[in-house]
Amino acid sequence: MSVLAPKGKLPDHHRPRGGSRWLTTKLTITLAIAVAAAILPGSFSPQSASAYELCGWVGQSWVCGARWNSHSASWHDNTGWTGSKQTAVSSAGAKWNAVPDTFSLTYDSSPYGPYQATVGLANLDVLGIPYPGATWTYTAPGDIYNINGAQSLLNSTWTWNTTGYFNVSTKSADVLTVILHEMGHWMFLNHPCATQPGAVMCSQPVAKWNLTNDDIQGMQALYY
Repeated sequence: MSVLAPKGKLPDHHRPRGGSRWLTTKLTITLAIAVAAAILPGSFSPQSASAYELCGWVGQSWVCGARWNSHSASWHDNTGWTGSKQTAVSSAGAKWNAVPDTFSLTYDSSPYGPYQATVGLANLDVLGIPYPGATWTYTAPGDIYNINGAQSLLNSTWTWNTTGYFNVSTKSADVLTVILHEMGHWMFLNHPCATQPGAVMCSQPVAKWNLTNDDIQGMQALYY
């Protein structure tokens, strides 16, 4: 599945999630999570009013509580990286899969798939996305609450390292920090920066190598 549509022409269901806080630590957006229960599907956990952010855009609709109804997804690394960078990508998937919930995120080493989610490299600048990473989620036809695919792209115009180093002015970023965050978007977690700036799901240009309680509880609220 490709998201490399011309700038300004991304299909609605391919709307990218997140990014601006990679470039600054200033918190500029506060989302009213406490009202989410009024618009969530009836089967959704009441934990949704907590600090973690479980809402996002699906096309032109602001949706709270979308998830993989299958409670599982296979994923593949298309970056072509080797060595420590490849290890960092694999580690990110393993960390999300280790969360004690009912969701299974399984790596598929086959170059041909089929798999539901991928990590790759692309020039995001040409899409008007200046951030180190971006993620698109896909939903089943006619059911915007049922995720059935995801794709994360790391910006090939940035320089990538595995030491935790960030420098926005020189476009340098840490692999594990960024991909761990972007993979969280696969499961439809969003940015809880207003209340949980230390969470992996709050994108900031600082090293974050381990999931916080907020990240874990967000997953458990979706996949219980």
